[in-house]
Amino acid sequence: MAASLHGDVASAIGQQVEQMIMQAKKDSEARVSHDLSAARAQLQDMESLIGDLTDRVARCARAHGPGAPDPSQTVDQAFLKQNIEHLEQKWGSEVKALKQDLHRTILAHNHNSDLMRHHR
Repeated sequence: MAASLHGDVASAIGQQVEQMIMQAKKDSEARVSHDLSAARAQLQDMESLIGDLTDRVARCARAHGPGAPDPSQTVDQAFLKQNIEHLEQKWGSEVKALKQDLHRTILAHNHNSDLMRHHR
């Protein structure tokens, strides 16, 4: 009787632990999916801004050719270079942060996987 009770308790605890681990896995996967979607959206926004800037520079370069109307309508090269460098730095830091977040999430997922393996 006591052995049966211990077995039932152990089985119930095992099921609860397995449910908790599965929920943690689902939460982790949902967090990764959300973070990747947010990062993808940010990168697409940045690519769009770069494309717009490229178009503007091309228009200004064409307008700045021989017989250009007004030099005040052209892009200051130093200003443009400074802003492009700033954008590249921001892009690099965003990608670095994304890689760090992804690495932490992978470590958490691996930990959950190890827990499931040890539980079984």
